[in-house]
Amino acid sequence: MIHVEQLWNTATAVATTAVITSKPISMLNNRGFCSMLIILAGATPEVDIAWKCGMSDTGTFYAPIDGVGTDISAVYSALDATKWIQFDPVVAPWIQITITGTAGNGANTTVKAYLMWQEEIFPT
Repeated sequence: MIHVEQLWNTATAVATTAVITSKPISMLNNRGFCSMLIILAGATPEVDIAWKCGMSDTGTFYAPIDGVGTDISAVYSALDATKWIQFDPVVAPWIQITITGTAGNGANTTVKAYLMWQEEIFPT
């Protein structure tokens, strides 16, 4: 079964270097494969997309690192057009998606985003 989660209910403004963060998303039944449809609008959109992981929907979220301390939270850098992006988050009960306007981002940029993943057939 494929689960689809709309990250923002409407097209959300990401003016210049603003940062927007999604609601916490439960990944308890995720089989490990994720993709995102990012829909950008505006004259000159350019955003970075990253994710953080956490133990609960109300706790602290952290940028994941690998075994040598390298930040592995980046999903896409300098995205300037609507794209469907595949990524593999590390195992975590909850994640959040962060979208940050870059220095080249226009003042009227908006974003809509959908996160999709394959769920376990028999969820816990």
